[in-house]
Amino acid sequence: MAERASNMQRDVLVLNLEGMMAHITEELYGRSLKDCDDAQTYTVVLRTVKDLLAATERNFGEQIVYVVSASFNTEPMLEYNLRNMQVYDRIDALLKKNGKDLAGLMKLERSTVYNDSGASSFTRALMDMMAAQGMEGEGLALFRPDALVDTQICPGVTEEGWEEPARIDLVMRIAGKDIHFVPMNIKIAGYMNGRTKIRLFDSKTVESPQQLAAFMGLKEDDPELGGYFTAYREYMLASGASQIILYEMKRRLYDLRRLCDHAQIQVHDAYPALVIPELIRILVEEKAFTVDEAIEVARASCIYTYYPESKSGEVKLPLKFLNVICPDVASIVRYLDRRVRETGTDEQDWIINGQGEIRMDALGRHCGTRNCSAAAMTGVQ
Repeated sequence: MAERASNMQRDVLVLNLEGMMAHITEELYGRSLKDCDDAQTYTVVLRTVKDLLAATERNFGEQIVYVVSASFNTEPMLEYNLRNMQVYDRIDALLKKNGKDLAGLMKLERSTVYNDSGASSFTRALMDMMAAQGMEGEGLALFRPDALVDTQICPGVTEEGWEEPARIDLVMRIAGKDIHFVPMNIKIAGYMNGRTKIRLFDSKTVESPQQLAAFMGLKEDDPELGGYFTAYREYMLASGASQIILYEMKRRLYDLRRLCDHAQIQVHDAYPALVIPELIRILVEEKAFTVDEAIEVARASCIYTYYPESKSGEVKLPLKFLNVICPDVASIVRYLDRRVRETGTDEQDWIINGQGEIRMDALGRHCGTRNCSAAAMTGVQ
């Protein structure tokens, strides 16, 4: 188990918590906390927790665990972070002193469920476990604003959320054109420890199938537009995750040929397996690796995990969509499939089936170093 973070800077802020909240209230609303309504009080508490998270030491280690998942369940963040940073009772007492109720404010929190499912519960549990044990880790997922659920939101609360833009500008090439996107970060406090974070990928350039049609010159009534949009979104996750991982390796001056010593990439369930050929593509095109060298580096670094009830074996991505969205990655998938076939593997377990579809679970299983059940890892049922 990693050493616990000291968090001295956060501890100093906590000692003057009442003054800190009073300053935030004055700055935001020009009044005392006692005179704020519920929505304003919630925003003050949220801003206080964010400032405490910013002062919380980031967990650090020689190996970073990256959890690449299509979805995360991050609810409820306010109570979770208050309790893990051991300040729930202090803030509760301060609010009661001003005639406010912390338990009531919890009901105002905007839900941050990014695709609520058993698989997303696993990824949350894994991030919780890493944060509590002091392990350095990051969750990498798609930002899904359409999946946000409002629950008894007061006016003014919806403008304040847990996501904050990162300082990294990412670029991915779609159908021969560049799209820029900035990850949104959500900090997670470990229990009496440091913090980890989730990075959510989204692009303001193309956020809907209709915008993708305009960007690519497709017809809006094209019956296959949904398939192109799925391929686009899943490639965004793969591209963003690969760039973030390699950026951090470069920043720390790590040898990419020993990537597995410094990064453990948890490829969680079905579509995220696309990160493997994208990682290979970047290593070949930008890092001067041969294809076979890149394949072995990716295989040694990636662990394919699955959730027993997710039916990941049924998830398929027609290769024709990937051919248009990112042809270089599609070419690598075909090469990986040929390697699998040359081993004499049964046709039912090929990466590309007879209908020209990529079997995402086969891609993850064949091209990762090992496979394991998510439930077995964390006890999530």
